Amino acid sequence: MKLHKENQRLLMKNDILKQAVLIMFKSRCDWSQPMSAMSKVLEIARSTYYYEAKRKTTSDRKLNETIIRIFKASRNIYGTRKIKVELKKED
Repeated sequence: MKLHKENQRLLMKNDILKQAVLIMFKSRCDWSQPMSAMSKVLEIARSTYYYEAKRKTTSDRKLNETIIRIFKASRNIYGTRKIKVELKKED
């Protein structure tokens, strides 16, 4: 029974570490393990994950501002396809 629990804990730890790598590379992953378990294994506070997930990069902000500017310039008519075309024109 003790070996079974230890084996289960190690399997969970391995799964959590794989998911942590996916998070670091900003890939999507399914949350088969709870965040509290992940934070214990990684030895970080849960709030650290949520803080990092919430933070946006400056390029994301610039892109967001550009999209809003294009949308407003089109008098709120353009959809995603036309905005993509306009973004390509600006590059």
